Amino acid sequence: MRNNSKPKPRTARIKRQALPIIIVLAALLPYLSSLRGKFTLDDWALIVYDPLVHSLSNITKAFQTDFLHGNLGDTIGFYYRPLSTVSFQLDYALWGANPLAFRVMNVLMNLAVVLLVFGISKRIAKSNFVAGVAAVAFAVLPSHAESVSWICGRTDVLSTLFILASLLLFMTLYETRPQFNWPLAVCCSLLFGCALFSKEMGIATLILIAAYLWIFGKSERKKDLLKWVIVMLPTLIVYMVCRKHVVGSSLESIIALKIHERLVCIGIAYAAYLRMLFVPQESRVIYDVFPMAMKYPMIAAATWLLPIGLLGLTVWARKRTPIVAFGALWVFLALLPVSNILPTIGPLPAERFVYLASVGSSLIIGWMALKLYELRPKSMANWPTIAMIIICAFMIYCGLLTVQSCKNYESDIRWARGISASNTRFAIMRSEAGRIFFAAGYPQETDKEIEAAIARSIPGQLDSCDYIRLAVVKRTLGQVDASLKRLAEAKRLFGDKPEIEYQAGIGLAATGQMQKAAEAFQLATKLDPKLAPAWRNLGKASFELKDYKEAIRAYERAASLVRLSAKDRLNLALAYKKAAMPGKAQRLFQQIVKEDAQGEPGKRAAKEILSIRQ
Repeated sequence: MRNNSKPKPRTARIKRQALPIIIVLAALLPYLSSLRGKFTLDDWALIVYDPLVHSLSNITKAFQTDFLHGNLGDTIGFYYRPLSTVSFQLDYALWGANPLAFRVMNVLMNLAVVLLVFGISKRIAKSNFVAGVAAVAFAVLPSHAESVSWICGRTDVLSTLFILASLLLFMTLYETRPQFNWPLAVCCSLLFGCALFSKEMGIATLILIAAYLWIFGKSERKKDLLKWVIVMLPTLIVYMVCRKHVVGSSLESIIALKIHERLVCIGIAYAAYLRMLFVPQESRVIYDVFPMAMKYPMIAAATWLLPIGLLGLTVWARKRTPIVAFGALWVFLALLPVSNILPTIGPLPAERFVYLASVGSSLIIGWMALKLYELRPKSMANWPTIAMIIICAFMIYCGLLTVQSCKNYESDIRWARGISASNTRFAIMRSEAGRIFFAAGYPQETDKEIEAAIARSIPGQLDSCDYIRLAVVKRTLGQVDASLKRLAEAKRLFGDKPEIEYQAGIGLAATGQMQKAAEAFQLATKLDPKLAPAWRNLGKASFELKDYKEAIRAYERAASLVRLSAKDRLNLALAYKKAAMPGKAQRLFQQIVKEDAQGEPGKRAAKEILSIRQ
C-alpha cells in the first residue's frame, strides 16, 4: 500500500514543475521566427526616423508630445501614449536601431502578460489545470501575431501588461487582505496609470475591476470601495489633464461622426472578433467585413445577437459559473470600444484589438478544457488521455498558425503581399502596399496595387505621389501612353506640380516628342528651381533640339545642384563647342578624359580635343 501511494505525490510534483515550463515555451516558441524580422510599417516613422526616440534625455518630452506627432502625416491627434515611446527610447539607448532588440523586448513583454494571465486565471478558477490551459491558449492565439511580432504593436502588449498587473494586485488585495492596505493600493493605482500612459485602452482597468466586483464581490468588503475610488481617481485625473494639455482634442469631439453607420456594423465587428478569439485561423493583415453589413442590413442586425448574447451569458452564468460569466463580460467590454463605436484612423476590425479581449476568451477556453477532461464517458476508460490529446492538438495547431502568421510582419514586403492577397477595398492600404512595392523595385505589383487604390478611392483620399509612382512603373513596363494618361489625370486633379511635369517630360521624350518634353521640363524647373533632374533633362532635350544656349543654361544650373554624369558633361562640352565657346569646351573635354579615359564619354572627349586643336 505504501509503495502504491508514492507515485501520486511524485506525479503531482512533476506536473507542478512542468506547468511553468510549458507556459513559458508556449509563449516563446511561436515567436522565435519573428526575431529575424526587420523594421516594418510605422516602425520606420516612430522609431528609426524619429529623433524623439534616439535619446533618453527626451523622456520628459515624450510625455509632452502626442504619439504620432506628425510622423505619419496629418492625422487626428488623439493618440497619447508616452510610455510606449519611452519603451522605444530604452531599447534604442541599449541597442540602437537594431530591430532584433526591439522584437526580443516585444516577445519578453508578451511572456510577462502570459504569466499574468496564468495568475489571474488561477486566482479566479482556483485550478492549475484551468489556469494552465488559459495561459497556453492566450500564448498561442494566432491573432496575437500583429501585437507581438510587429514592433509598434507593442502598445497593446504594454498596456495589457499593466492592466493585468493592476487587476491581479487588486484581486489579491481584495481576496486575501482583511484590512485595506494603502501602500499596495497606491501601487495598484500606479500600475493603472502606466496602463493609461501606454495606450488609451488602459481605462479598461477600472471597468474590469468593476466587472470583477459585480461577479465575485463580497458584501463585507463594500466599505472599502470608497477607499479604492480615492486611490484610483487621482491617477485618472492626472492622465486626463496631461492628455488634454498635450493632445488638446478628445474622442468626444468626433464620436458622433457617422455614428448611425457605425452602429450598424457593431454586430459584424463582434462576429469577426469572436472568430479570431475562438476559431483557429491564420492571421490576416486586414479584415474587410463591413461591406456585408451595408449590403445586407438584416444580417448585420442579426449579428447584434452576438454582443447581446455575451451580456446574456454573463447574467445567466454569474451565479452558476462565475468564471464563464467573467470571461464573457471581459470579452464584451474589451471589444466594445474597437467594434466601430469609436472612430479610428485605420480599418476595423484589427487583430491587435483582440489582445486584451483574449484574456477573457482564454478563461472560457480553460474552463471548457476542464469540462472536456472531466466528461469521462463510462464506455471510455481512457477518456482523460484522449481529452488531453485533443487539448494539446488544439494548442499545437494554434501555435503553428501563429508561427505562420508572424511572417506577415517580418518585413514591409511581406505585409504588402498580405494586403495584395486580401484584395481589400481600402484605398489607403492598397496605396501603401504600392508604395512599398515601388521602393523595392517590383513594377508589376506596384501597378496592380496603385491601380486598385485609384479605382477604390474617393476624392481627396490619394495624393499626386500615387499617380506619379504609377506613371513611372507603367513607363518601366513599356506602357508609355498609359503613363502619360495617368500624369494628365494627376495634373487635372492636383494642378501643376514639378514632379508631375518632370515625369511627363520623361514620357514625352521617350515617345520622341522632344519639343513637348522640353516644355514640360521648363515648367518643372519654374515650379521647383532646385529640381536638379528636371534641369538635367531640360539640358538633354535642348541639346537634342540643337538649342545649345538653352542646353548650356540648363546643364550649368543642374551642375550647380548636383554632380553631372560623364555623359551629361560631354553633352555640355559639345554644346559649348557648338555655341562657339571652344575654351570652355576644351577644358571640360580634358576634365572628362582625365576622369573617364577608358569610358565612351572619355574616348569621345579625346577625339573632340584633337578636333579643336586641329
